[in-house]
Amino acid sequence: MAVIRRILRQTTRSDNTLNTSDSLLDYASQNNIKTDPLDLESLASSLKIKIKKIERQDDISGMLFKKDNNYIIEINSLNHLRRQRFTLAHELAHFCLHRHLNTAFKDVVFFRGADQSIEEIQANDFASKLVMPEKKFREAVAQGKNSIEQLSDLFQVSSLAVRVRAKNLGFSGHGL
Repeated sequence: MAVIRRILRQTTRSDNTLNTSDSLLDYASQNNIKTDPLDLESLASSLKIKIKKIERQDDISGMLFKKDNNYIIEINSLNHLRRQRFTLAHELAHFCLHRHLNTAFKDVVFFRGADQSIEEIQANDFASKLVMPEKKFREAVAQGKNSIEQLSDLFQVSSLAVRVRAKNLGFSGHGL
């Protein structure tokens, strides 16, 4: 009986309350998904989202769409692995924040350009908080991991993603 309750609670929670990076991290932790660094593929799988890595010659990094009542995230396998990781987090953000819009999301470029939609800005913010939680980021810097490269290695994201996150948290300079 306890197993049935747990499964029902997980299904309800993933459908209704996973609308912040913290709630998604809590969900991962409660479901024994590695969180340091976050295992995004296991997280997507637990949410019943299929991931497809495909070679795309265009500038599309990733997509989230619904097909036959199933959510699918496509990731451009030609992008650097750290870019793919952030793209997956970004698409999970669209799933958590925007799936009610019943549309497909095609993501071309992250963290660049001034003409991003509010949904893209929200997904970038959510994704950066998901893969680089503020507490862990600040702890890492306090423990001496204060270079972009060290933080990039720790969180397995691009140096650009680290720079943007550091700036949003009030850090400055290349040495943070």
